[in-house]
Amino acid sequence: MKQPGRPERHAGVALLAGLVLMAAISLLALVATASMMLQLRMAGNFADTTRARLAADSATRSGQRFLFALADSDRLSGCRQDCYRAPLDAIIRPPNNPSPAPEYENSDWWLNWGIPAATAEDESARYLVEELYFAPMEEIRPLPEAPPIDGIAYYRVLGRASGKAPAAVAVHESIVARPWLGDETDPDSTDLCRDYGPWYDCGSLEWRQRR
Repeated sequence: MKQPGRPERHAGVALLAGLVLMAAISLLALVATASMMLQLRMAGNFADTTRARLAADSATRSGQRFLFALADSDRLSGCRQDCYRAPLDAIIRPPNNPSPAPEYENSDWWLNWGIPAATAEDESARYLVEELYFAPMEEIRPLPEAPPIDGIAYYRVLGRASGKAPAAVAVHESIVARPWLGDETDPDSTDLCRDYGPWYDCGSLEWRQRR
């Protein structure tokens, strides 16, 4: 004998199972969407940080090119302190001037004190140049066959750039050596490191990421 209500109970169970399945699928879809959005944000942040690092590196290289494009007459021969003629005396600064930790200064500070990087596409890319130390010829004591120079100046070049996100900031540092030939010396070429590198420190000696 057929029991009444059995089809209805089966239909109710099937409906409940379908609702549970739909809820599970919806939950999985929400989790997958949230995970995808998180991955997209992570990828965007990574790309933003990478662009900032590339622009900071370009700014650092721009500062190095600036140093090696200077004429020897821009620096007073035989001088040990405050040796640059105007307007370079406001660009090449003593150590820790105008800040002991410029890598932690904000973008407004860098816009005020930094020099725009001419080759960088990012407008936020700027560099600073500090003269750390000047070694005169009597301290260097090169080999007798070395060409004469006035001395070697050691610089810290900082390059900074920022991305779209506030946290996407990169600051690179390069320690650079540049021989100064003196006003009385007329170099045969503008490639100092090729002509004087075998005898003297010249070019980038150290690089690191400060931020």
